[in-house]
Parts: sequence; C-alpha cells; structure tokens
Amino acid sequence: MTLCLTACGLNDGSDAGGEAASRSEKATTKQLVDPSGNTQTSDAASSAMAASGHGVTENDRAVARSAILPSAAGDLAGDSQSMAHDPLSSGISPETTAQAEAAAHDTSGENAQASGDMSTAAPAIDTDFSPAPPSWTDLSGTSPLCASILSGAPPLTSGTDVGAMPATPRPATGVATEDPTWHSCMVRLTQQAETHPEHPRYTPHSAQQAFNADDSAALLRTNHGEWHILDPRTGQYRRKLEHIQGNAEPQWDPHDPRVLYYLNDDGEGMKILRLTIDLSPNGTDRTEQVADMSAEVKKRWPDATHVRMRGGTPSDDGSTWCFMAGKQEGETWTGRGLFTWDLRNGQIIGTLGSLPGRLEYVTTSPSGSHCVAQYTYLNGVHAYKRDFSAPYNAKTPGNSLKVLGRAYQQYGDVARNAQGQDMYVGFDVYSDPHHLFMTNLTTGEKTTLLTTSFGLNTDTGVQVSGRAMQRPGWVLVSGFGERKRGVNNLKEDDPDRKWFHRKMFAFSLENPPKVLSIANLHHLWDSNQNATWPRPQGTVNRSFTRMMFNSTWDSMNVQDLDTYLVEILPNAVPPISGETH
Repeated sequence: MTLCLTACGLNDGSDAGGEAASRSEKATTKQLVDPSGNTQTSDAASSAMAASGHGVTENDRAVARSAILPSAAGDLAGDSQSMAHDPLSSGISPETTAQAEAAAHDTSGENAQASGDMSTAAPAIDTDFSPAPPSWTDLSGTSPLCASILSGAPPLTSGTDVGAMPATPRPATGVATEDPTWHSCMVRLTQQAETHPEHPRYTPHSAQQAFNADDSAALLRTNHGEWHILDPRTGQYRRKLEHIQGNAEPQWDPHDPRVLYYLNDDGEGMKILRLTIDLSPNGTDRTEQVADMSAEVKKRWPDATHVRMRGGTPSDDGSTWCFMAGKQEGETWTGRGLFTWDLRNGQIIGTLGSLPGRLEYVTTSPSGSHCVAQYTYLNGVHAYKRDFSAPYNAKTPGNSLKVLGRAYQQYGDVARNAQGQDMYVGFDVYSDPHHLFMTNLTTGEKTTLLTTSFGLNTDTGVQVSGRAMQRPGWVLVSGFGERKRGVNNLKEDDPDRKWFHRKMFAFSLENPPKVLSIANLHHLWDSNQNATWPRPQGTVNRSFTRMMFNSTWDSMNVQDLDTYLVEILPNAVPPISGETH
C-alpha cells in the first residue's frame, strides 16, 4: 500500500506556510481534551512525524489516535459573509439537542461512502476539452498590472500536458511576469527575507477566501497572529488590520468589499464581530458586534467558553455557520460538541453533543444545508444535515455520512458543482492508490477524480480551494511535494514527472474531469521537515480570475518563502455546460 510520504505532514499546527498560524506570542504546546474529557498534548503527534521525517509509520498512527492535532489553520476560515440577504429558503427548524444526540454516533458501514482502504482505479481526464479563444478586446476585468501580459495570452492549456518547468529567476517584488509555460501573469507580493524574516506574511489556507468582493483587498497573515491586507490589482501592500488578532477566522462579506466578519482570538466569548474597513492607506476601521452566541451555547453546554471552526467557512451567503463549542482553560481545550448558528435570525439551528472522535475542524457547505466535520485519523470526515437530524438521506439511516474513512490534514474543501449542488472535494492519502475525490453531500455519491500516486513508493500532495463560488463546477488544485523512491522534487527531465506536479490548475467537478493548467508553483519540498515545511496554500477568488500561493521558488531555504499572485483573463476558466446562476 502506498502511503503519504511527503507532503502530508501529520501536524497541521506547525506549518509556517499557512497551516500553522500560531497565536500571538503564545505557547506552541497545547493541551486538548476529547469529548469524553481525556486531556492530550497536541505536539506529541508532530514530534513523532518530525522524527520520522516523512511517511506514516505504525507509530505515527498510534500517536495520531491518541493526540488532537492543533490545526491553527483551523482558525483561518474561508468564505465571505453577508448580513444583507433574505433568509435561506429551506427553512429548516432547529432540532432539539436530545433528537440530535440520539442519532449522533452512527459510524457504521451504511455511512461509510468513502473508505480509506478502498482500491481506486486511475480515472480518465477529459483530454478533448478545448476552451474558446479569449477575447482580447475586453480586458475590463484585468488589472493594469497584468494587462500587457494578458492582452495577447492564449487560452489556458487543457488536458494532461506535463509542460516545461524551467528554473526561472525569482521575480522582483511587485513586477508582473509571465509564466513561460502556461502564460498566466504572476506577481511576487512579498519580500520576506529582506523585510520581516521572523514573521513572514502568507496566504493562510486554501479553503479561506483571501480576496474581498471586488478584489480591491486580499488577506495575508503572519505566524504570530497579525492580519494584513494588500491590493491584488496593483500588488501593493496596504496595511495591518489592528482589530483582528490571532486565530480570528476572518470572513469577507460576499457583496460589500469593505466588510469582514471575525471572532475574538480562538472564538473566546462566543461572539461574531463585523469590521468595516477604510481601504485608504491611512484609513480608520470600525468594529461592532453582530452576534453574541454565548447564552444559546451555554443552554446546551453550560461550561463552554469558546467557539471556532479551525479552518472552516460559513455558507456562501454568510447566514449559516457551523461551529465547534468547547471549554478552554489556559492552553487546554475540551471539546463539547457541534452546533449550527443562524446569523440572520440570531439562533441555533441544531446541536450535536455525542461525537465519534476528537474534532479537528468544521465547515459549512456553500448553500448552508450541511456541516462537514473532520475528526482525527480513524474517525475520518463526516457530513451532517445542518440540524444534525437523522436520517441523513434515504440510504443513510444515521445522522452522518462518512465521506472519508481516515483523515489526514485539511487538504479538502467544500464547493458547488455546475448544477449548484454542494460537494465535498477531498484527498484520500490512506487509499491505495492515493486519490482526489468528490462526494455529493445530498446524495452521498462519491466520484474518484484524480489518482496522485504514480507508481510504487510514490506520492504527491494536493490542496483544494473551492472558493470560486461564481464559477461553480471548478476548483483550484495545487500539486506539491512529489516523491519517487525516497527522492523529492523530481527534475524537469525526469520521465516520471507528471502533469500535476508542482503546478496550480483548474479542475472540473465532472466525470471525466477537465483540466486547465495555470502556473508552475516553483515550491520545493523538504521531507526531513515534513511537519513544519510550508505548503503552497493556493487559494482562488470568487470569479476564478486571481489566485495566491506561497512558494520558496526553487529554494530549499524556508526563509525564501514568499506569497505570489496569479492572474488570468476573465472566462479563461469558462462556465461548464449545465451551470446555473
């Protein structure tokens, strides 16, 4: 069986490239407690993986079963919020805690739609797809920064072309350059080593919407809890956000580019706040409270002190938020359960107190109809209806659908297919071979999309960003950390190098899927620092025209990590037939 040997480091909480956003000057070792009350030290798992350098050994599995992973990526949430929309049309009434808990603990085979041990044949890729030529006369959506490069750009390359991977020099900061292979526009946004090597700024997580509603601002954060904004249209740094600190899980409003919603650090106090940002260079921001969930949460769990998602996102319209609730004393977190919050009406929709394992993160499907929760290792990833009621659907009598048998880092995301249905797009590193898959959250149907192993003792990491809500049916995938027989970072002329290695590409949620190559990532992988080496964290804007990622740019020095912007023409990633708006 091929295991995840490179880019799937066990400890989510110490990744300087975005999965580890440590709290401001706080201790890095946390005590965490499972729902039954057993306290665990979170860095036990990371030390085991760091010692092994790479790979998932039996000892690593044992550690993973006995420790909660500190996913401070977890506190970097993803999609936009809105206070201005009408209520969701589904009108699901809140379920009582007793009803939800009665059906909570169903992890039987009837829920296991995706098994971590399943054998999966290599899926086909749609190699006949050819995007239409771009319209160079309409560059209205293109930034002045990239207009000259994109004015003559060809269509994105479709299919499984491996393409050249030249060792081009690291671009100068703030200067638009052309990817020589895939012809996208690329801009280096930061110069970490020269300006702030101790606290680099980076894109926080693939599943976080970094771009605001009109792309006039994008979020970066630091490893000590600062949040900053820059202008993606010019590549220029704006300023630090003073009101947001630590693991605040900021969420852009999907309509108002000035508005962010956020929590206190680690969700202390169980409140949602709104920050109205003055985007001028010396602007003054205004903050206000929009929800105090503490009274409602304490009715279910009287000793709860914090709520958080640890890497999740609210619904696309911002009205539905899936949270985990817990008690935190110092650095010790004791999980209490899951709940769904209706921000528009200020009430709990449903709760779940009996959990199958220790929670790592929870997220909300785009429509707000489902919560998706990742537990540690053997407990996998489960989907629930937003009121946590049973049956889950006609084929699943319990209240949960197990979409992934065994969990390993947060590499997946929720997204919409072209028909507007909510999907979970995940990466199964315990299957043989490893594969990327999608699961329809309503029907439970699972479809294998891409096999990432490419032979005996090989591996590739992939991260998914489903944030392009205005282009349903497409996700952004970043491939990194490829390894063959103990060797990372295959050379350009290696015959085993595959089309998805060290590349950012658009990937359609179809069978067979379409592929559009966007940019080479130039991110090298150090498997000897598997637990702490940064990931690319490629993330996409709502219209699938701009992306950001982190890269060491062909360097094995982590101090060379910088954040890059990629821009492509409007409609370079075209609507899929059947797409609805």
